Amino acid sequence: MYPSGAFLPPARHHPEARSDQEVNVGALVTLGIILVVLWAVLWLGFHIVSGIIHLLIIVGVILIVWGLIKRGARAVDRRL
Repeated sequence: MYPSGAFLPPARHHPEARSDQEVNVGALVTLGIILVVLWAVLWLGFHIVSGIIHLLIIVGVILIVWGLIKRGARAVDRRL
């Protein structure tokens, strides 16, 4: 490629080499993508969990009312 004794250009000026600025931009883009995906997953997870908590509260209230009704029914049966 180069004649013997010819000066080789530094690696950073090589057409296929990446500059430090390109590497930093690539790292920032990768970090940005990771943060956006993490935010989306946590946002969706928070909304799912908040819905599940409300369902658990509703099930708990139903079970309490059902227990009180059954206990009340047994108390009425014992008096008769």
